[in-house]
Amino acid sequence: MNIITQMIGLYKGDNGTNWASPPNKVCGHRNILYNDRMAKKTTKAQRVLRIRAIYELLLTDAPRGDIIRYCYEKWGVSSKTVDNYLQSASALIIEQAIEMQQNALEKHLAQRALIRNKALKKGDERLAFDVLRDETKLLDLYPKGEGSSDDKPLIIKILKGVSMTDL
Repeated sequence: MNIITQMIGLYKGDNGTNWASPPNKVCGHRNILYNDRMAKKTTKAQRVLRIRAIYELLLTDAPRGDIIRYCYEKWGVSSKTVDNYLQSASALIIEQAIEMQQNALEKHLAQRALIRNKALKKGDERLAFDVLRDETKLLDLYPKGEGSSDDKPLIIKILKGVSMTDL
């Protein structure tokens, strides 16, 4: 049964030859007919689950049209409702990307600190210095541009004259 047929309220019978009306119900005292496929009021939990499902579809690069079709077939919701779900799912993706980016910097700094400490304990000053240099690059502590008075990294300027054993 296609969407247009559902919208006008007709569907083909089981044998494929005769047409019949879909099961309708009378809603309240207004005598309004509605189809069983119409979306009912969703709970907050249902909304969260729907947004999560759309979130996963977005991560698989599903096209908008496929997502709308999926939502209509699964939940019987309109394209406007799907657009609201898409907006919420997209916001969730952006929020998680920002959080991952912030956590990534902290994680990489912690990993470098651990490697540097292990290297110093083993007496591998060269490795400790390389890790320190990499950490400096990660934190963007080197002077900007080639026109600076000294092309040495800032950390080298600070540590000039200090041996690795003093650290």
